[in-house]
Amino acid sequence: MKARVDANSIGKEQWVQENVLRFLMQNALSSIIPSLIVVLIFSWINWSQLKVSVGADIWLASALLLGGVRLFHYYRYVQPDNGLSIHQWLVSYRILALLSGLVYGFMTVLFFKGASTPLQVLTMFIVVGMPAAAVGTHAVDRYTFRLFMLAIIIPSAVVLYLTGDPTYRVVAFLITIFTFVMDRSARQSATSIRDNFNMTFEMSYRATHDPLVGLFNREELEHQFELRAPRSKKAIAMMFVDLDNFKPLNDTLGHQAGDDALIKVAGIIKHAIRSDDIAARLGGDEFCVILFIHDETDVMAIANRICEDVANLKFPEQYGGLSTSIGVSYNTHTQVSFSRLMRVADMACYESKESGRNQVTLLQYGVDA
Repeated sequence: MKARVDANSIGKEQWVQENVLRFLMQNALSSIIPSLIVVLIFSWINWSQLKVSVGADIWLASALLLGGVRLFHYYRYVQPDNGLSIHQWLVSYRILALLSGLVYGFMTVLFFKGASTPLQVLTMFIVVGMPAAAVGTHAVDRYTFRLFMLAIIIPSAVVLYLTGDPTYRVVAFLITIFTFVMDRSARQSATSIRDNFNMTFEMSYRATHDPLVGLFNREELEHQFELRAPRSKKAIAMMFVDLDNFKPLNDTLGHQAGDDALIKVAGIIKHAIRSDDIAARLGGDEFCVILFIHDETDVMAIANRICEDVANLKFPEQYGGLSTSIGVSYNTHTQVSFSRLMRVADMACYESKESGRNQVTLLQYGVDA
C-alpha cells in the first residue's frame, strides 16, 4: 500500500479525499476476491441445475473480466507513480463499483425466473448480502456505496415486482425498505470515519504549521526537505527571507499591526512560489523557502518579486515601511544537507543586509560558499 498521506502539503478537503480513496483501496481486495468467489459459486450451482446458456456465459465472462480490471486498478494505484489525480482515482473507483453492482443486479434479471426455489433464495441472499457487506468497504464514499447498492437493488426489485406473484412483490417492497436502512447506516459510518479524518488533519496541521501565518514551522520544513530533496531531479535553492524594520513596526503601530504584516508577507511568499515549493516561518520576522527549480534566473525572479511586493505594502505615515533582505543558497550538482544549505542562505542574507537591505543575494553552494 502507498506511503502515509501527507496532511501537511495539501489542503484539508484534498487530504480528506485522499484518505477516503486510501480507505476504499485498503478494502479493495476484501471486496474483489470475495465477489469473484461468490460469482464462481453461484455459476457452479446455477449450471448444475440449468442448462448452460449464452446469457449465463456472457454474465460469467463479464463478471470475471470486471474482477480482473478491478485487480489491475488496485495494482496501478499502489504503484509509487500511479499517474492519476485523487479525483480521477475516485471517479474510476466509483465507475467500477457501479459496474460491479450491475453484475449482481443482472444476476437476478438473468437467472431468478427459471431458477429453483433454493437458487432463488440464494439469489436474494446475495442481493441483500452484498450491499450489507459494502457498508464496511464502500460507505466512506457515499457515491461509491449508492452506485453499488442501487445497481443491485433496482434491477432485482423490478424483476421481483414484475413476476406478478404477491409474495415476490412483498419481497421487492422489503428490499426497497432495506435499501433505505442500509443507506442510513452507510451515512452514519461515513460521518464517523470522516470526522476521524478531519480530527487527524487538525492535529497534524497544528503540529507542523505556524499558527499565525499558516506556513510550515521549522521542524516540518526540514522534514519536507529530507523527504523531497533526495528524489528531486532539479536544482535546489533555499531562500532565507528576513524582514527589515520589523521591530519599529511593532513599536510604532503595535503587535497586532505586526501580526497583520507577517500574515501579509506570508501571503506574498505563497503567491510568489510554485505549488511544489515549500515555505515556512522560522520564527519572529524570518521566513524560509525551498525551491525545486532548474534555472538560477527563475530563483532570482521569485526572490525579487517577494522583495518588491513586501516593499509595496502600505502602512500609516508614522511608520517608514517594511522591506526584506533575502539570501539564496543555490545547489545544482551535489547532495547537500538542510543545515549546510541554510547556513549558506543565512550568509547570503547577511550580505544583503550589509549591502543596504531590501535586496537579494545569491550564493552557489560549493562555489561562493
